[in-house]
Amino acid sequence: MTDEDAVKIRDFVLKWKDKVDTIWVHCDAGISRSAGVAAGILEALGKDNSYIFDSKMYFPNLLCYRKTLNAFTNQ
Repeated sequence: MTDEDAVKIRDFVLKWKDKVDTIWVHCDAGISRSAGVAAGILEALGKDNSYIFDSKMYFPNLLCYRKTLNAFTNQ
């Protein structure tokens, strides 16, 4: 995941967050990258992301998490 990918994710989320009830995040496997991105989005929006980190189903990719969170905080 690149910084540019994270900015595209941020822009998409900011465009749609007030227009839809749910935003789905999914990569090919749906275990690591998507979990990291979802955790970053949730934190950036002031939501609880602990269930992603505490779950035995997900293994959040910390690079994706940090890049996503940084895209929101460095806008």
